[in-house]
Amino acid sequence: MQTDPISTLGKTFLYNTIIQALEAAKRNNIAAATTGIAAVVLLGGRTAHSAYKIPLNARPDMKPRLYAHLELGEAIKKADVLIIDEISMMHCHVLDYIDRQVRDLMGKDKRHLPFGGKIVLMSGDFKQLMPVVKSGRRAE
Repeated sequence: MQTDPISTLGKTFLYNTIIQALEAAKRNNIAAATTGIAAVVLLGGRTAHSAYKIPLNARPDMKPRLYAHLELGEAIKKADVLIIDEISMMHCHVLDYIDRQVRDLMGKDKRHLPFGGKIVLMSGDFKQLMPVVKSGRRAE
């Protein structure tokens, strides 16, 4: 039985194709991933912590640290699409921080929209996560 070649190529190939299509259409994008290995295989990829200046101990009450006049802030404002890979490995406070960061950069007219009205592509494989055993020991 022959498998469909498209289905065996994977999400990295799909994301890189999307990134190339966006660049061909003169659209700006920021490709980021939670892990360094996943970021390296994306065209122009960075870690999410680098791309959005996320502190290592992100908490829900933290204020965004990027400013619109800085180079990275300008890049996020100009981006049409934000790509975040390996989202399943990301803590929920980190995703909230990215949302607040982008909303803050987009200004008050788009602050009420999720991610400041940007198109956000997120992916991750939840099968890669270990199950949580409440009150379990390390071996469990």
